[in-house]
Amino acid sequence: VFYDKEEGPHDENGLEEVLQRADWLADSEFAIVLEPTDLALELGCNGAMNATVGFDGQTAHSARPWLGVNAVTRAGEWLAEMDRREPVAVGIDGLVFHETMVVTTAHGGIARNIIPGRFELNVNYRFPPVYDLERAEQRLREACAAADDVEITDRAIPGQVPVGNPHLERLEKLAGAERRAKQGWTDVARLGAYGIPGVNYGPGLVAQAHQADEYVPTSNMYKAFQVLREFLSG
Repeated sequence: VFYDKEEGPHDENGLEEVLQRADWLADSEFAIVLEPTDLALELGCNGAMNATVGFDGQTAHSARPWLGVNAVTRAGEWLAEMDRREPVAVGIDGLVFHETMVVTTAHGGIARNIIPGRFELNVNYRFPPVYDLERAEQRLREACAAADDVEITDRAIPGQVPVGNPHLERLEKLAGAERRAKQGWTDVARLGAYGIPGVNYGPGLVAQAHQADEYVPTSNMYKAFQVLREFLSG
């Protein structure tokens, strides 16, 4: 199954339309998502959520800052707390997922000589399959309680680990691959929402993903091809 916009926002992902229009896919017993996994079997996936976090201030001329309130520096203590946040390990069926919450973008100020009256940041939250969207949003809002406002802009459910799935066990035997948790979000989650269990398995190198010199070793390509051919024809 081929589709577009896999790398974009959750609501624009092309697989959703494919699943809706080709309803026969819902009868699938198992799915293999060809994410870069270093030829490992990466099970489940973290959920993802983005939020715009806002701090308000009062504009003023920079020569008279006492007449205003700096929205950027108001966020300083909260930003320091976010910088000190450590990933939280969560074990599921012998796999270790990591809950992470990080600031990824920041926008504030309108000119070099004006005290900024508004500061907005994006917080990217990755949460393990033990949390649903409601609980994940609650945890994100708790972490951003110091802000003046928090707007959830994008959310995606996590993918569950297909415990005891016979197709997974057969693929594992054929590939001779280790099992590990999928730290990022993938369409394993979307497929799971349609009742299709799946796994992430592909020849790509995780450390090379989204790099300017991204590449895939030909040996990995041959190995993945051989494994998938045997799995699908068996």
